Amino acid sequence: MSLKTVKEQLKFFTEAKYVAETVNKIAILYSIAKIIEGDEEQKEVLRQHKSTYMELLDSISKEVSKCLPQNVATLMWALGINQVKHPKLFHLCEKKILSRGTSVFDNKNICQILSGCASFNMARSEIFPKFQEAILNGEVKICHFENHQLSGIIFSFAKTENGSIKLFEAFLEEILSRDFTMINSNALAEFVWSFAKKAVEADKLFDRVEEEIPRRATADLNKTSFITKVLWAFSKAGKGSKQFFDYVDNGLVSLGVERFNNVELLDIIWSFGKRSFTKAMVFDVVKEELLKRGAHMLHTHELVMILLSFFAAQRHDNKLVTEIETELCLRNGKQIATTQLCQVAWSLGRMGKASSQLFDVIEAEVFQRGLNKFSKEEKFLLMRGFIEASRGSKKFYEFLFSSISEKDFSSFTAKDLLEFAWCFSEAGVQPGTLFDALEKEILNKEKEYFSQIQVMSIKKSFLKVGKGSKELFEL
Repeated sequence: MSLKTVKEQLKFFTEAKYVAETVNKIAILYSIAKIIEGDEEQKEVLRQHKSTYMELLDSISKEVSKCLPQNVATLMWALGINQVKHPKLFHLCEKKILSRGTSVFDNKNICQILSGCASFNMARSEIFPKFQEAILNGEVKICHFENHQLSGIIFSFAKTENGSIKLFEAFLEEILSRDFTMINSNALAEFVWSFAKKAVEADKLFDRVEEEIPRRATADLNKTSFITKVLWAFSKAGKGSKQFFDYVDNGLVSLGVERFNNVELLDIIWSFGKRSFTKAMVFDVVKEELLKRGAHMLHTHELVMILLSFFAAQRHDNKLVTEIETELCLRNGKQIATTQLCQVAWSLGRMGKASSQLFDVIEAEVFQRGLNKFSKEEKFLLMRGFIEASRGSKKFYEFLFSSISEKDFSSFTAKDLLEFAWCFSEAGVQPGTLFDALEKEILNKEKEYFSQIQVMSIKKSFLKVGKGSKELFEL
């Protein structure tokens, strides 16, 4: 009898749990993972029946030490797909894997193990160094891996920030030795994504993928995970010609973007903006799709990132910005993370949205949270945003500047010193002794530390607040 839903699989476990062997329970777990892999909505069903699922995991954990290595690999993969944590079972699987030599695992098992680790972000697991060593010493021969297996293990190493440069160079040599016309789209996407994520030079890989993608049917552009991975990778690595991005742009506009989820839409506009292809037609298509969905359907962090991405590309318009503003104002300010508060203030200030009610919300939240939760960079975003919008009370600016002490200046870069001087001079706050300390820090720097443009800006800021010695103005 075929059990096609998570609910049916769990019901089967409930009925057979007292007589089922451990291998049968692992088979149930594997079947649940395959169902979820094909239908993400089944993951919610799993959450609704979490107690039964945890009972299944508990029963398996009692017998892991007796399981065959292949079954443990299947367990790791299934746990990663199902995304319900069971630390004890994961630890027992990890212990079992580390106790065995790599030769007991076939290529499929290795992919399953590494994928499970990556899915739960087990970045510090000794499993990664174990398999890295086996690959580099030739015990595990990557030339025998199928394309999707090779991309899977590379993706797992990159996602968890594991793997040495030497390992990725070995991966690259193997990839480039293969016939790219025989590699499926998902594997191509995982290859370039992984090398971009690890920031390992792979010019030939990107060139060959750029050549390969237009050769294929535009149907590949319908595969949301594929195209967003590729775009992100090319933009992060600074690769891809204008012709390539034009090809993707035309394809996305022609096919539409309705099938992409909110995060994927963000990846698309971020990628085109990052490469400065800001005249791409896809910005308008994505904007219309977001307006159609409505700001109320977006998570708070998604609203903030949309605001930032469209502004960075200079492709924002009043309708989109107003809808995002209105929605953020309706939400509790406590829902907005600290970094996002600062990004919103900066974006609105740079857009000239001086009348936005969000500035009042942000100011109140800053007082409520206290500035010890804000980094230096976040404080600068707040200052710049509020000043450019001519918003913020005197008390707010005094609070902001009081959080920066004279001893902080020693860790400031040239850009930081310039930005602080400008912000302070524009805020209308009494400089006190802070500008004296700032001047001392500037004069302690080598003459070549600042560019001529930076020196001119610093002098202008000091002049505005009536501060600065003869030595400073002679720089």
